[in-house]
Amino acid sequence: VVLSSIGGALGLALGLAGIGALLAVNTAGLPRVGADGALVGIDWRVAVFTFVTAVFTTLAVGLLPSLRGARPDLVTDLKDGGRGVSLGRGGQRLQAALAVSQVALCFGLLVGADLMVRSFLAMQAADLGFDHRPILSTRAYLAGDAYDQVGVRAAFFRNAAARLSQMPGAVAAAATTAIPGDDGGAMRRLVVDGRTADTDEIGIHAIGITPALFTTLGLPIVSGRTFTEQEAEDPAAEVVILNQSLANRLWPGDSAIDRRVGFRTNQDITWLRVVGVVPDIHYEEIGEGSDASRLNVYVPYSRDGSRSMALLVRAAGAPEAQIAPTRDLLQSLSASFPVYRLMPMKELRRFTTWEQEFFGRLMGAFAAVALLLALLGIYALISYSVGRRSREIGVRLALGARPADVVCM
Repeated sequence: VVLSSIGGALGLALGLAGIGALLAVNTAGLPRVGADGALVGIDWRVAVFTFVTAVFTTLAVGLLPSLRGARPDLVTDLKDGGRGVSLGRGGQRLQAALAVSQVALCFGLLVGADLMVRSFLAMQAADLGFDHRPILSTRAYLAGDAYDQVGVRAAFFRNAAARLSQMPGAVAAAATTAIPGDDGGAMRRLVVDGRTADTDEIGIHAIGITPALFTTLGLPIVSGRTFTEQEAEDPAAEVVILNQSLANRLWPGDSAIDRRVGFRTNQDITWLRVVGVVPDIHYEEIGEGSDASRLNVYVPYSRDGSRSMALLVRAAGAPEAQIAPTRDLLQSLSASFPVYRLMPMKELRRFTTWEQEFFGRLMGAFAAVALLLALLGIYALISYSVGRRSREIGVRLALGARPADVVCM
């Protein structure tokens, strides 16, 4: 029993090691995470703990029959043997309990894996409000004393977007403070002209953009217009664009154009005029979001003036073909202009849903192994039970039992 238990433990440990190796190989396709950029992998301490646990569990389970055989209950064994060498009611109930528990645990893992995979697929298929497949995205930071003035930074990003849109294979380009499906913009408090109650304040997300953003995303203007180049570079420009959900909430059934809204900061209010309404875009990561993140206000870049921006390029063909030209062009504009996370938006979607993909794989692998073990366990139990009760089955058939009744039993 001890030798067989050791063999079973080694086999189980080797199986677990194989699963770990398989998962480690599969994680090579996942995005890098962590401050050091390390790939997701198998931690050796977890592997050692799993090995020790597997050996201990197998030995403990293998020794149980030996311990039970060392203290026999002769009366019960003689009674059970007299009924045709069956296990008796106690043994049959234990077998049934083990089989039911194994199947229940297996199906629990299967259901969990199914839900995780469904969540991943749903997040991958979720609609951002536009076709993201031809879009290339990158993050960039404009450093240096030469760009301390907001107007200078605005002119730089306007020039960068214009140069990117003129690349061979590019259709349009724009700069923005938030990438759809990746982050939600800056939280602000919005008030409406003529409504003074505190309850009329609305939490929104403000996003700084250059004028060509909606052309780059392939979205039409619902009403009004986008910003002009002069407004995008003028810190005093008092214009704003609302998404359709916010416009419908503030003025249901009425036009939002030329209405006044304001950003409240403490007791101060900066009033802006609505010049356009655009379709809704999902900015937060899929699966996240709040009421405020669904209400978006777009302001000219000069109103935000952030040094950290995102640049989006709409490609005529595959966006992957624009990666190298985009990097070369941006780095040629300024030596202090680091570019990072340059990737197609479809790859960015994988970057923001890697956890669901990884845990879906992990639970799927364990569920498959659990299903295999459950099938083997049930087969072994039924085979053992039939072997022990073959005399009883023969007697039942001789006395007129139908084969179907025996199978059901």
